Amino acid sequence: MKKLILSLLLLAGTCSALHAQTTLPATPTESIFNFPKPGSTKATFYFWFQKNNRVVLEMNDVRQLNLIPNLDSLVQEAFQSIKPLKDSFKSDGLVRRIDYISSAALPPQIRITTHANKGESYSYYKSELVQTKIEKDTLRIRINTPRPQMNKLPLQGVTVYPFVIMILVDNFDDFTTFPTNALEQCVNKVKADLGKNLTTAKHLKTNFKAYYNMQTGKMISPLKPKYMDWGRKAAFEPTVQFGLQYARGSFTPSAGAGVQYRFSDGTFSQNFVRAYWEPYFFFSRDANNKLVTDRNDFITLRYTVLFLKEMARNKITTSGNISLSYLVGRRGNWFEQNTFKIGTPGFMAGSLMFEPEFFFNDVFRNFSPSLKMTLMFE
Repeated sequence: MKKLILSLLLLAGTCSALHAQTTLPATPTESIFNFPKPGSTKATFYFWFQKNNRVVLEMNDVRQLNLIPNLDSLVQEAFQSIKPLKDSFKSDGLVRRIDYISSAALPPQIRITTHANKGESYSYYKSELVQTKIEKDTLRIRINTPRPQMNKLPLQGVTVYPFVIMILVDNFDDFTTFPTNALEQCVNKVKADLGKNLTTAKHLKTNFKAYYNMQTGKMISPLKPKYMDWGRKAAFEPTVQFGLQYARGSFTPSAGAGVQYRFSDGTFSQNFVRAYWEPYFFFSRDANNKLVTDRNDFITLRYTVLFLKEMARNKITTSGNISLSYLVGRRGNWFEQNTFKIGTPGFMAGSLMFEPEFFFNDVFRNFSPSLKMTLMFE
C-alpha cells in the first residue's frame, strides 16, 4: 500500500513538496488535485487586482521562477479547456473551485469542486431581487518545473517540483478582465524584489512571502523587499517619524526616534512594537517679541497593527494603534508635571498616520484632546 501511494505521488510530481509544513493527502484523488495544499508551500506571493480579484503563486523553491513557462499562455490554455464546463454552470450563486493540472506527458486533468451554500444572499437590482455571491470562485493550476540545482531532496529520484497558480475571482467570467500579461507582471515583480535569492540555496531553510497591489504596482507587505525573507520571523529596526498636531490650543510639530520590533502573522497583518523619544516643539513670543521655543520631551511606547487586506485597497484604511507616553522633559507651561499622553486607533494613508491623542495628569486631571498627523519612515 505504501508503494502504491508513493507511486501516485511520483506520478503527480508532488513528492518534492514533502516538508515540515505538509502532510500526506487522505486519498489518491487529493494527492493529485490538492497536493500541495493551498498555503502549505515555503514561498507564497499574493497579488491584488481590480474588484479585489487575486492571483497567488505558490512554490517550495523561489528559484522555480527561473524555470517556469509563460504563465499567461498557460492560464489562457486552462481557461479555454474549462470554457465548455463553465458555460454549463448555472447562475445559482454556488462557489466552485476548478483544479487544472498541466503536464507535458499527460493530457490536462481537471476537477471541479462545488461548495455547498451556507445560507443565501440577495440584493436589489433595478427594482428586482437577485441572488448574489460573496465568496470567490477559484482556478488552481499546477505544473511541474525541473528541480533547481543544488537541492538536497528528502526522496531520491524526484526530478520535478510542483508550481501552483491560484486565481480567485467573483465569477469565472472575470478571468477575461485580467490584463493579458497579468501573470508576467506578477512574476517580474517578485523576481526584481527577490534579487540574489533567485541564484542561491538560501531558500532551503527559509520561507518567502509578499503581498502586492497590482493596480499601483507596489508591494504592500512587507515594507521593504529585504523583509520578504519570512524565515526571519521578526527583527529589531530603527524608527524615525515627524508629526504635526493641534495640542493645548496650538499647532505644534514633533519628532520621534527610537527602535521598533517588527513581527507578523504572515497572513493578515504586520505588527510593530515601538519605543522612542518624542519631543514636542511649542513656539511663542516673550515680552521683547523674541521667538521662544519650548521643547517638551515624551518617552513613548506604541503598538501598531497594519491589516494587509485593507492596505491592498490603496485607500485610507484603519490602523490598530495604541500608545502611552510620559512627559520626561518639561519646558514652559504647556503641560503640567506628571503629564501622560494616550494615542488611540486612527487611519493610515500610505506612510501618513492620523490618530487622536489625549493629554492628562494626576488621574485624568487637565484632560485635553488632540489630533495628530505622523509621517512614518521605515
